[in-house]
Amino acid sequence: MKLILQADRSKWHMGETIAVRLLAINDDYEPVTVDRRLLIGPNLAPVAGRRPRPINMEPAAEAEAGNLVSLSPWAIYGRERTFTIHVPGQVEFDGYLLTRSEESLLPTGPSDESALRATAEPLLLTVE
Repeated sequence: MKLILQADRSKWHMGETIAVRLLAINDDYEPVTVDRRLLIGPNLAPVAGRRPRPINMEPAAEAEAGNLVSLSPWAIYGRERTFTIHVPGQVEFDGYLLTRSEESLLPTGPSDESALRATAEPLLLTVE
């Protein structure tokens, strides 16, 4: 399983809406099942001196089967979230996939690293 974070461009202006996508790609030759509740992000990394933003995740479906997504080889599952940044500088977005539900989640990963299945390379964007 491979995770990718992407945005339409790397430079943005303050106050613009930035759309960031977190994509889970089945990069194997066998089908795989992903619990969509365990795909965390895209998350804006915390900035010193500022209140952290909420972590992005999906709510549970009523039926357990609604939480599971079957990915054929080379299929993609993901989500897009929007952010508005009002301070210039570099911002970082993170995303990851868990092996199990965890009580404590941080924007950059779970408190218990043994629960980590895959991590996306951080996406760095510039806000001018």
